[in-house]
Amino acid sequence: MAPVTRIGRMRLKVAFLASVAAGVLAACGGADNGSAGVSVSNNSSSAGTSSPAPQPSVSSSNTRTCQALSGPATIVGGDLLVAEQGPVGMILLANRGLSQYLFWVVYDNVFGIPTIENRQDRFGAAQPFPPGTLVGASTQVQLQPPSPFDLGGQAVPAVFPKGIPVELLLRNYDGGPVSEANTSTTAAIGKDLWPDGWPTASVTYGTDHTATVTFFAASTASFSVGLTNVCGSGSL
Repeated sequence: MAPVTRIGRMRLKVAFLASVAAGVLAACGGADNGSAGVSVSNNSSSAGTSSPAPQPSVSSSNTRTCQALSGPATIVGGDLLVAEQGPVGMILLANRGLSQYLFWVVYDNVFGIPTIENRQDRFGAAQPFPPGTLVGASTQVQLQPPSPFDLGGQAVPAVFPKGIPVELLLRNYDGGPVSEANTSTTAAIGKDLWPDGWPTASVTYGTDHTATVTFFAASTASFSVGLTNVCGSGSL
């Protein structure tokens, strides 16, 4: 089946310097092996050299749910949701030619919580598979709930993290400015990120809540990961 391309609307994202983010994630353990997520509040000023292509915005009112598929299906810019309570498993399937890059797993840890200020700035993140990771390496990404400060007395849904949206982002440091050629994501989850990307990652949904995400599939420098405990809404 030929890949389907998902394109929608998205805001220009707030600047979130990668060097600062990497330091935060490393301090919390996310940069070492991706086993821990961190809650991030982003209040930086805008910056960047080019505007990402439009993507759909996502809010707590969206009702994306897992959809059963009759067989493997590939969507360019496909969305990802946590299928069941528990961690998201990841394995590095391929790294063809990328030596310096930033790979993020970003998730909406306030999804389903009714009243959140600056929702676009509240998210969790992990940084598995840093440069130098060998193909075949695997990890379990534990998605962490938001901090009590973000909740304002509200309760985390009892099913957390089941159903929450996840976004994968890859930035290839190729010496050029942020562009579609070097920064790619799965479907947006409505968060202010920098670097942001274009929804060009190919998501192939498999059986038993599995998926394969490939960045820059048509390029000589590509990057591919396998995931477990994820699904897609199947909506375009």
